[in-house]
Amino acid sequence: MKNSEEVNTNIVEEEKNEKELTDDELYAKIQTEKLIKRKKTKKFATFTGLCVALVLAIAVIVMATVPISFKPNCIESGFDSVSFISGNTSPQLYNKNEKGYSMFMNYYNKAFSQTFLTALFNGSLNSYEINDNRNNNKLDETEEDRINQFKTIAGTDNFVKVHYKGTKEEGGRVIGKKLTNQNGSIYHPRYYSTNVTLTFNDAYIAIDDEEGFKDTKIFVIATYPVFSSNEITDYVERYIEITVKADTNIIYKAWNDLIKAGV
Repeated sequence: MKNSEEVNTNIVEEEKNEKELTDDELYAKIQTEKLIKRKKTKKFATFTGLCVALVLAIAVIVMATVPISFKPNCIESGFDSVSFISGNTSPQLYNKNEKGYSMFMNYYNKAFSQTFLTALFNGSLNSYEINDNRNNNKLDETEEDRINQFKTIAGTDNFVKVHYKGTKEEGGRVIGKKLTNQNGSIYHPRYYSTNVTLTFNDAYIAIDDEEGFKDTKIFVIATYPVFSSNEITDYVERYIEITVKADTNIIYKAWNDLIKAGV
């Protein structure tokens, strides 16, 4: 390293040399130094810009190619069984770990998978809507009547029923899965002043015979508490209609293969 005396000597020599320069030469030297400094600044700015552009390009590629799951949070996975319901035929049921179940989960995941950009343009990012109209969403008594009820609303004869066994509490009542919003938070029904949590064991997913990501109806059979003098005296079942965007035609195309998995 140069000591302080050498540095001071160099500074003195540079000042001496500058004094010996003519005005034109001194002006040329100053302009040259400015030009060199400007080029260095421009190179740094160009390098920084290229780095930013590269990061943005990678981000766009990832958003355009990497699929993201938009499955409804409340029925994302973990079903104890799935049933395939079509028209007036008897439902085909598969329990967890059976071939038909695992096949269904593969197509189910694909039906709700989109790239971020695709989801952004077709509105899937904010498509999770819960219709909790307690007064109107009354259920018919038998499952057959309920399915016909859902067929009328969804405009299709094809459904997949997903079932959670739940857990038993004292008194023999079975507690199902908690109903959640898409962000994972607990959904609280708007018709109650208290923070009531709804649970369910069954949900019906409408399956579309046409391609494309579009509004998809899911009917969750929720258990509502009945209050008297601020105490729960009973429970009643009503359906909650959830609307998401999905391409359930992926499941429809594989329908026969899914049914044959139990043969």
